[in-house]
Amino acid sequence: MASGFRIRTRIALLGIVGGLAAFIVYSSSLHAAETGATPWKAGLATVVITPDYSMWMAGYAARNKPSEGKVHDLHAKALALEDQKGVRLVIVTADLIGFPRAFRDQLEEAVGERYELPPASLLLNASHTHSGPELRDWRASQGWDLSAEQIELGKKYSEALLGKLVELVGRSLADLKPASLSYMHARAGFAMNRRAATDGGYSIAPNSDGPVDHDVPVLQVKGADGAVRT
Repeated sequence: MASGFRIRTRIALLGIVGGLAAFIVYSSSLHAAETGATPWKAGLATVVITPDYSMWMAGYAARNKPSEGKVHDLHAKALALEDQKGVRLVIVTADLIGFPRAFRDQLEEAVGERYELPPASLLLNASHTHSGPELRDWRASQGWDLSAEQIELGKKYSEALLGKLVELVGRSLADLKPASLSYMHARAGFAMNRRAATDGGYSIAPNSDGPVDHDVPVLQVKGADGAVRT
């Protein structure tokens, strides 16, 4: 059930991104041909979201203790886009396993009030890293031995993260500058289907004969000087 939901969500997300890309390519080409100028503005921002205290790590079902130190920082990044009509979109990516629905609701409400950004103009994308902090409250009731202190640290981190992402969205919008956009598809050949059929349904195991989506959509943003913005 959860697996099916994730697949449907990913298909829907790819459809949204694909539709956005088609609109970008068509409207940019049409407008550029008519005016000789790009119709787009783009703004970028980044922030470190590494917790400065030990936390339970997301994605480790067999792990029996919180994190110990760090290898490198975790980041959240925002790309703001604005078309010639002033319609804005902000894409936020983060080194997290996911965004809980309740967190999404809080974030869209905050950026709506502060920046007048409607919910449909906010796209969140987590990298699904298993090396970041656990944000999902339901994990505390799924057999994980989380202490009251760890649960409180999770709430503390979520509150701090919310504030950082609200500011991140604002900085990306404040950074809006003329830009050109291009779109293409790359390929990730290492992907593997991990749903092997069994008599009782399926198991989480490598399935070399199963369907795999190797497609990686890529959106490139260049500034007025022709340099790629990063």
